[in-house]
Amino acid sequence: MSATVVACGPVQFVVPLPAHTFGPHIDSNAFEGVLRSEQSCLYLAANGLDLNILWPAGYGLRGNPPEVIRDDGTAIATVGDAVVIGGLPTDAQIAPPGCPPRRGILLGVVSSANGVTVAPARRQRPRPNRR
Repeated sequence: MSATVVACGPVQFVVPLPAHTFGPHIDSNAFEGVLRSEQSCLYLAANGLDLNILWPAGYGLRGNPPEVIRDDGTAIATVGDAVVIGGLPTDAQIAPPGCPPRRGILLGVVSSANGVTVAPARRQRPRPNRR
């Protein structure tokens, strides 16, 4: 007779971040600021402005303090981190769920967090068809 023991840690839920449909490969400008959170709103505080963020699909928040994760599960920044991001500014105000209407950014990539470069997500290349 044998038994299997599985060690389980605390379950961490991932809350999807509000997303745009342009994907991560958009032409972008660099923005520097601090990731801030008020209730359920994650935004960028930059040079006296608060900017709402729409993320590429697959980004989410988990844990306490909340950390931003990519769809590959990699944590890339924590609320309170100084970040450099690439994205397109919005001309109009946007109001992702939980956020007040204000100017925003369609995020392409997070380049760095606290001065450390964020490595891009690894993607597997499709296998070539062999005949």
